[in-house]
Order: sequence, then structure tokens, then C-alpha cells
Amino acid sequence: MKILIQKIDSNVQSTIKCFLYNTSQYQFSTDIIIEGFSSSVIYEKTTFIKSGELREVFRSFFHQMDHYPIIHYTATPYSTLGPEKAIKGTIKLKAKDFIKKSLFVDAINDNAVSFEIAANEEFTGKSKSGLAYQLKNKRKAEFKKVKLFNTEELVKFNPTIDLHLHNLVEDVSKVKSGMALLIQLAAFEKHLEKAIQLGVERIFVIHGVGEGKLRKAVINSAENHPMVKEVINEYHPKFGFGATEILI
Repeated sequence: MKILIQKIDSNVQSTIKCFLYNTSQYQFSTDIIIEGFSSSVIYEKTTFIKSGELREVFRSFFHQMDHYPIIHYTATPYSTLGPEKAIKGTIKLKAKDFIKKSLFVDAINDNAVSFEIAANEEFTGKSKSGLAYQLKNKRKAEFKKVKLFNTEELVKFNPTIDLHLHNLVEDVSKVKSGMALLIQLAAFEKHLEKAIQLGVERIFVIHGVGEGKLRKAVINSAENHPMVKEVINEYHPKFGFGATEILI
């Protein structure tokens, strides 16, 4: 997660812009407080930002500043089981930063001063129940098919998983906005790992049609898994276009 500060100079007046840029694989809830502007105004905003998202959270004319901005932030990463430990800090921007630290940023197609406020290593492993901890330990293991000892478990295993939310939680109404996709993706990844453990060669993932967010997330996760041989997303006689076949 980064905070980008951009200074735009023009013949009329200069403008300061502040962006949040989530370069991590996690979703974040961020609380931003910016001080240093005329009339002792303190700007405060809470923003929920998804992985890969760029969000402008503040802008002001340069002449409205009493002094260079001071930014107080709290960034809380979210895993499949809820919030991880929050990361807090303060950024004191200086005039020379726009000269010495300003670099070209592809995301805004312009120069900006970039501050890293939450790198993966800052919270990876701090919560044993969180997604960050699971991912860290997953990377330590080499993925390979294991010898099958429990044939009864294999017989009971259903290679098809339906990711519609009502199949995964007891009360859909209690799922907070933005958490549904994380819950569904976690259920898919758990199902895939179980299939690999049991030596299953293919699974079907029912994600529905809808807006396509879940389908894209499932395909992206599967294609980046070292044990997945092929991902097939096309019309199926039984599931139509609402499912993806994954060969292991």
C-alpha cells in the first residue's frame, strides 16, 4: 500500500493531490488525516480500497497551505477472516521531497512522491488465522500430489463446489460489503488444495455468471497455482457458462 503525493504546476496555480495506491494482494481499510491547510482545517477520510486500486482521496490548491502537509494514516489489511493488525504512521512532507524524491509513477502517468505505508512483510504472519499467515506458510511448502491413504475420504469428496454465498455461510445478511468475494475465493482455494491432496485430477467450480468478478478471481487464482495444469472456462452441458473446469 502506498500514498502518492502529486504536485501539478500550471500558469494559474499549483495543485496538490493525494492518492492511495494498493499494490498488495490484500484489501485495506484506511483512515487518513491531513493537516497543514488554511483556517486550521483538518481533512479526514476513511476509505476501503481493493487490491490493485488507485484512489484519489484529497486535493487542494497550493496557496491554501499554511505549511507542507502532515499525513496521519491507519491502514488495516483484511483477510478472509476479517481485519489483520492495523499499521499506523505519520508522513511529514517537505518542499525538497518534490525535487529529490519525486519519481514517475505509471499508475497516474506522472511524477509523484511515493511513501510505502504497508508492505506485505509488515503484517505477514502476525495473525495465525489470517490469510497473510496462510500465504506465507503456503510458499514454504512445495506443492506435490501425495500418496492416497484414505480411500473413504476420496469417495466422499465432491469434485464440484458451488460458490454461491448461501452455500458457504449460515446468514448471508451478516456478510459485510466487500467480504463476500474473499469468503468465496477462500472456499475455492480450500477445495482446490483438498483435491490436490487426494489426487483428484479435475474439479468444477460453480461461480455463476453475474458481473464476472468471482469468475475472474477464481481463474486468476487457479492459473497462478503451480499444481494446476489447465483452466477451462467455456460452455458446459450441465453448468452452462456459470462454471469453470480446473485440471490438476
